[in-house]
Amino acid sequence: MSAIADQGRGYRVGVATLALSSPRRRRRVLWATGIVAAIVAIAVAIDLLPTHSAAIEQEPTVAATPTAEQPVQATGEPRTVKPPRKELNALLDAFVPAVIARKDLAQGWELVTPDARGSRRDWMRGDTQFQQFAARIERYHGWTVNYSYPGDIGFDLFLAPSDPKNISMAFRGEAKKVGGKWRIAVFYPQATFQPAGKRAAVFADTDLQPQGASAAAASGRLSAAWLLLPGAVIGLAIAGALGFALVAGARRRARVRAIERDLAQLP
Repeated sequence: MSAIADQGRGYRVGVATLALSSPRRRRRVLWATGIVAAIVAIAVAIDLLPTHSAAIEQEPTVAATPTAEQPVQATGEPRTVKPPRKELNALLDAFVPAVIARKDLAQGWELVTPDARGSRRDWMRGDTQFQQFAARIERYHGWTVNYSYPGDIGFDLFLAPSDPKNISMAFRGEAKKVGGKWRIAVFYPQATFQPAGKRAAVFADTDLQPQGASAAAASGRLSAAWLLLPGAVIGLAIAGALGFALVAGARRRARVRAIERDLAQLP
């Protein structure tokens, strides 16, 4: 019986050697090994990549100690004050016709903050940072307050066109107090409205931005759904490699068992 057992072990070794001696089987084993190695490398790389939600470490800042020459600055949001409605009414009554309607750019030069002017030559040619609009000449006292701090106020103003057939526009602006006088610092279109009788349509300032209609494009982040594609490819590769290994192993075990059965029947 010991001779039969030794012969059986010899057959099992011979079967394993025979399985690896086939060039086609060796290629399959090498392909399976390469696929598994690639999958492991990809999984490790994905695990090591930083995510968008990872917090960005920053060095702690040390607050400077105030001195007599350096007064202590208040932190947080400035205190809210009552908007200077009378002063801003007068400013808008002069600014809109002079600058926005381009009626008197020389006068408009004195109605804006210095950093909003640019060069005097460009300004007088109408090359300013303010949108030109043929507004109806009237009083512009219907503005609404967005915020009102000491020396700084944000507001919204609706302007009707001089020609009723043209669009109306809503503007967002900011006025600052410079040298004791209120001046316009920012004034830009916020939305446009079609005239009466035309198809109702409102265009906001975000429609003028690149891909403004898509909120996702502004985020700059890829959707998690994009991870499904490489995940599916990796899953299929793993399943194929495991399936190939299981089938090859089952065939080898069946062959060994058949040989053992044949040996057991020998006299």
